[in-house]
Amino acid sequence: MVEAGVHMLPVIAKALFSSIAGLGTAHGLTPAQVKVLLQLGRRQQMTVGEIASALDCSMPAASELVDRLVDAGHLVRATDPADRRRVLIAATPASQRISAHLCELRQAQVRYALDQLEPGERPTFVKSLEALIAGLAHAEDVPPLDMCPGAPPASVDANPVNSGSATDPAITSQIREGRVTREPFRSPSLRGSN
Repeated sequence: MVEAGVHMLPVIAKALFSSIAGLGTAHGLTPAQVKVLLQLGRRQQMTVGEIASALDCSMPAASELVDRLVDAGHLVRATDPADRRRVLIAATPASQRISAHLCELRQAQVRYALDQLEPGERPTFVKSLEALIAGLAHAEDVPPLDMCPGAPPASVDANPVNSGSATDPAITSQIREGRVTREPFRSPSLRGSN
């Protein structure tokens, strides 16, 4: 049963992503931008920090998403009347319609899934989704990648003596601390496409 669940996860992820990507494409938005609109559809107004937290991304990344959406006319900024230091972000009416459309799509998808089940099975379906969410969030018992059966061998030597340049102490200390600072290898055809 675990294997069946593991095989279904990428299918579920692809289906969820396809909905967002398709709607985004229809409106000239990236999937990340659609996710911002979805968050604002649920909460009406948010700060950039709240958006970053909801999307689990950095403040600079959230700020850039918001900037692009403001520039495209999808979002507006306003000063919080209760605290003039806070800037609140809200969706424009047109973007609220995009968000509402995706919510309707998600509701139709869940309704269809529930319709495939007997009425008595439906609470188990919801409970199963809750368990899946809990399982996806739980990572304490997951072994490191190199301990998993069938995992490829580690591609980086963890020994700092063998890694980097022995004559560059900065690189050696960064490796020892687990920070990666070297540029990744790029084929000649990809150079300059950062």
